[in-house]
Amino acid sequence: SSFGGGARTMSWRGKLQLQKLTVAFCKSGGSSSGLRSFLESGQLDAFRTRNPLVEVSEHHRPGRHPCISAQYAKGGERVVDVKNKSPEEIERVVGTLRRSVGRKVQKLNRQVNTRFPSVQGTWTVFDSEKLREGFRGS
Repeated sequence: SSFGGGARTMSWRGKLQLQKLTVAFCKSGGSSSGLRSFLESGQLDAFRTRNPLVEVSEHHRPGRHPCISAQYAKGGERVVDVKNKSPEEIERVVGTLRRSVGRKVQKLNRQVNTRFPSVQGTWTVFDSEKLREGFRGS
């Protein structure tokens, strides 16, 4: 299974970030069939036993598509739509939510600024050509 303890645990300073996992589904809807079979197969119960620090709850929502919501220690929340997904795909979603920190990924596209520029100077495309010419000349 893709969730549980082990080395692939996402923690922040040693503390597991996932606090609560809520599974919401319809008992008769067709889009919830994969989630219902996930629950009936005991995979959610296995998740509960492997992760005793995570509060897991099931919520019946009649006439609504299924979703899994995760609440994290630093106040973040993620809601994942699992409409028409197979139990294997739902297991991967639960494992991903468990390993997440709960905040959005930030793109770091800043230029590096330094107070101490390189002694060697800035690299250019022509530097490699100068090196090749230097080797030929010797």
